[in-house]
Amino acid sequence: MKKRDKVILLVSMILILTLITISVINNNKEKAIKKEVIDKYISKVEELFSSYGINDAEINVKFIGTHTTERKYKIDKYGVEVNSSQYSELMSGERRYLAEKFEELDFPLGIGMIITPTHQKIISKGKEYEFTDTAWNQTTNINSGYNLSTNDEEKGMAWAIAKDEVKKKLKSPSTAKFPFSYNGQSIKKSTGDKYQIISYVDAENSLGATVRVNFIVEFEVSGDTYKVINVTLLE
Repeated sequence: MKKRDKVILLVSMILILTLITISVINNNKEKAIKKEVIDKYISKVEELFSSYGINDAEINVKFIGTHTTERKYKIDKYGVEVNSSQYSELMSGERRYLAEKFEELDFPLGIGMIITPTHQKIISKGKEYEFTDTAWNQTTNINSGYNLSTNDEEKGMAWAIAKDEVKKKLKSPSTAKFPFSYNGQSIKKSTGDKYQIISYVDAENSLGATVRVNFIVEFEVSGDTYKVINVTLLE
């Protein structure tokens, strides 16, 4: 083999090895970034469940596959399963609220990763819970007919009325602590200016113990006044 050919071969081998090394480094870097993102997501899930007094949550994140959008963006899909014995011990309303908030959690943006609600589930004592709790639905007729969107002004008005009406039903209204704002709460509207608000409040009961009470408030607006249709408290 001529000297020139040897030089060309050597250069080619060095180039190939360099490209392989760069590819390996990039793949390892991508894996490290994804692991960091998933770890942050798991911490968010643990924090959410902990806020409901659940400290036995085991969170498993599993890669499902890659989806390519019409614009050729690649999205890695992951399934998330939470196992917790304590989850089934929550009241039906609390289970539903926790499941909804769990559904809303997502991976941080920036590396083309998403989690879709169909790939999230909660398992407790061998039972798989769906995001719509049937017991809660049967008890409260939740969101029946309330399918219209609301703007910020309507949400603010509905939230203020709901809190006032709930306080009237509490044993110790002065101790009531509602969520900081209506953001994240279920505020629906139907035809005829009827509203339905679903949320919770922490307040003292007749024994002086602080308990979480789930509630549904329904009312109808007419001009500058409103008429209460229903106020349901579920302890």
